Amino acid sequence: MTNPIGSFSAASNASGILEDTIAITEFDSNNYNALSFWECACAAPNIQINMNRPGTVHLNVNFTMSYKEIDFLVQALEFVSSHSWKFLPLYTFVVASDEWKHRSKLTKMF
Repeated sequence: MTNPIGSFSAASNASGILEDTIAITEFDSNNYNALSFWECACAAPNIQINMNRPGTVHLNVNFTMSYKEIDFLVQALEFVSSHSWKFLPLYTFVVASDEWKHRSKLTKMF
């Protein structure tokens, strides 16, 4: 037997009203043993999401990528994890935008 699948929008693109994604997912899982998948693109203008959280890494792997390409990404991530401290003198943290910027790219903001 296969599990039913529910596909939902996290918010109305007309009104911006957000769904209670956790409650709906738990309800579907507990009552129907269903998998819930959420589309969040239309919710983006209505919610605050910080995509540049310090200490996080976003690694996207597509099913069309070869093992060689995936291995390259993993090796690059390992390199950055091990050696990023060496590059810190080249960057400065900009509090206003909550991001690190290369010193050569800084504009006269202050």
